[in-house]
Amino acid sequence: IMRKLLTKTGALFLMGLSIILFASCKDKVMGYSVLLWDMPEHKIQSGSVLPVYIRSNISHVYVAGIADEDSDSKELKKIEIPLWQLTEPVKKGKLASVTKRYEEYAHTYASVKLDGLPCRAEPVNTSKQVYRLRKAEVIKILYKGTGQAPMTGGVPLEGDWYKILTKD
Repeated sequence: IMRKLLTKTGALFLMGLSIILFASCKDKVMGYSVLLWDMPEHKIQSGSVLPVYIRSNISHVYVAGIADEDSDSKELKKIEIPLWQLTEPVKKGKLASVTKRYEEYAHTYASVKLDGLPCRAEPVNTSKQVYRLRKAEVIKILYKGTGQAPMTGGVPLEGDWYKILTKD
């Protein structure tokens, strides 16, 4: 019984704390981020720049501002966005270089044609494989990278290195 009481009390405390933090982030912008993956439920496309108010390492989200289409107010609606969907927030002075990096492929998604294509930690053919793509998996292309020419049996392969994002 005591454990359940402590668990409920802890949950209520965390919920209250997050409400206080959420309410206290009214106009304090910690930086600006570029959205990396479309959010159709909020009608925001990748490449959009959003003000970021807080980062929650507990919930693994940023609290960002978006235009509230249901309101006549110019005040932004605060929503939680998973950390992986936004770039690291930067101050306005550095925002131009961040947006420039992602603008060419801001709306470029691709579907994987072959099962098991490797994703590597670095743009080098012998670099550690960090993920294997699945056939028909949708990926987001972030930008074209530079790296060592991929080789097979001493013969260069066609193609380029891309920084990509997967939903998982």
